[in-house]
Amino acid sequence: MAHHPWLLAVGLLRVPINATHAERTQARIALALKAVSEGYALIETFETDDNATKTDSTFQVLEELAVRVDAQALVCSGAVDSARAHELADRARMVIVTV
Repeated sequence: MAHHPWLLAVGLLRVPINATHAERTQARIALALKAVSEGYALIETFETDDNATKTDSTFQVLEELAVRVDAQALVCSGAVDSARAHELADRARMVIVTV
């Protein structure tokens, strides 16, 4: 695994299902800016919603990426499942940063 001179983070975003494209974009920008302000390079942001199957898949892919790149932080925004986010962060040895 390559080692990078910067700290990496993955993002987890939950926006209302009826959010507009502009609202989603604003939420993603806020998440990215929070990551940078905390000293992290955000490599990807995953969205979750009320669909349990999609959410399970999202958490699985997010964790696989975080482990693969040795991400140091999980940046969360919106009403994400806090318990699941903390469990994932613990398994992948990441800290949680909240927007």
